[in-house]
Amino acid sequence: NTETLVEENIQTETPVATTSVKVEVKTLNYTKLQNRAVFEYPQFLNQPARSALAKLNLTLESGANEIFKKNTKELDDNLADLQKYGMNLDGREFVHEHKIDKTRIYTNPKTNIISLIYQNYVDFGGAHGSFFYGSAVYDAKTGAELKLSDFLQGDYVTFLNTYITEQVTQKTANCRNCEYLEGRVDAVDGKLVPESFALDADSLVLLY
Repeated sequence: NTETLVEENIQTETPVATTSVKVEVKTLNYTKLQNRAVFEYPQFLNQPARSALAKLNLTLESGANEIFKKNTKELDDNLADLQKYGMNLDGREFVHEHKIDKTRIYTNPKTNIISLIYQNYVDFGGAHGSFFYGSAVYDAKTGAELKLSDFLQGDYVTFLNTYITEQVTQKTANCRNCEYLEGRVDAVDGKLVPESFALDADSLVLLY
């Protein structure tokens, strides 16, 4: 159940500056017995009280606290179940982490786009924990979370499926860790366009 970060970088024609909105990463921490939880969420600094990003800050903070409460409850319930069934818990740690990749926070003052990549790790006592990745892309003017379809037009799904399949099979330099996708090209019935994406300094990044 380990999901590897696979990135497909599709170069844009014009490099993007990475200045403008400043992002602070807030952290919620929880430790109880063998349980440990971390939840990071963004806050956009120096925003006027009624601006779109100020409102988004409140939404993100509220959502983070709600999800964090749910995550810690899952950890506590899991530990209680393990104790109930008499499992040996010596030296064990159970983890639920949701972290922002602080090296991959991008803001574009020309388009008002803010892009974040999340790294998640969960270990509830199985043979090994699970990694998975996600992202969030926001419009700084409206505070709306954006989808891939907000940036690409036409039949981009067919184009990206073809392009990504070629990158995976040819193992090009643009595709990091693409060897992990080789066995999935046929299995996914040609649907290789993920839901998670980000916009870095000069390219569109698709996350698997």
